Amino acid sequence: MTITLTAGIHQLRPHTCQDKERPHCQLPQAWQLAVLFAGLGLLSIGAGGIRPCNIAFGADQFDTNTEKGRGQLESLFYWWYFTFPIVLVVALTVVVYIQTNISWTLGFAIPTACLGFSITIFLLGRHTYICKKPQGSIFTDMAKVIAAAFRKRNIQASGRAIYNPTPASTLEKDRIVQTDRFEFLDKAAIIADPSELNEQGMARNVWRLCSLQQVEHFKCLLGILPVWVAGICCFIVMDQQNTFGVLQVVQTKRSIGPHFKVPPGWMNLTSMIALSIWIYIYERVY
Repeated sequence: MTITLTAGIHQLRPHTCQDKERPHCQLPQAWQLAVLFAGLGLLSIGAGGIRPCNIAFGADQFDTNTEKGRGQLESLFYWWYFTFPIVLVVALTVVVYIQTNISWTLGFAIPTACLGFSITIFLLGRHTYICKKPQGSIFTDMAKVIAAAFRKRNIQASGRAIYNPTPASTLEKDRIVQTDRFEFLDKAAIIADPSELNEQGMARNVWRLCSLQQVEHFKCLLGILPVWVAGICCFIVMDQQNTFGVLQVVQTKRSIGPHFKVPPGWMNLTSMIALSIWIYIYERVY
């Protein structure tokens, strides 16, 4: 909405430069730049908050302990990754064409209205969603494992009892078995002294004694860390491709016939169409 306002309200941006040969353009004022960067910042926060959470929230709606629930979960992922590129194709064709050839204000207002519409639909169904109760922060568990392993760094692990309680809400098939990787972290679950347990057999100080499940969850996180780092490099290249390609198209002849020019934003259509086609082939053919 803020970006839409910057396009629709003339006072929020500098005057259009008319002298193309020897430009003496008015520079944007500090408060105008502040509004623009605030809009971009809010856009980044909103996208960063929604995109990692919505598909995970959708997955929470299905019971993966049943065959029907697992099938519905697979269907969710399929339709999600199939419709997402299609929506982007519509945005890159219709919306980009409106922005380039009709009005930037209308072009920004369309996705703003779509976002408001989607928020309305989401709120209308808020009483029907399955919302799992928070079970603590994963970052707190990571800090506990690191702190406990560091405190017991000089303890020999061989022959020691491992603290591995079973919470009542945990199914046997959901338990993670002990692995051999990152063995130095196993010291966080070693019972070095019987006094570390209370009368119920639970840890007295969770910063000195962690469960084996906490340790193994941390190991899993460390195991996928290289994938996460590689993903950063991947998306940096992909984002450069989007902007670099558009800049090249701006400098080319884009006319098709006497009355139509291809909008530069259409440069990114190829990858989206290819992604949609290959998702369908992978899921339905291969």
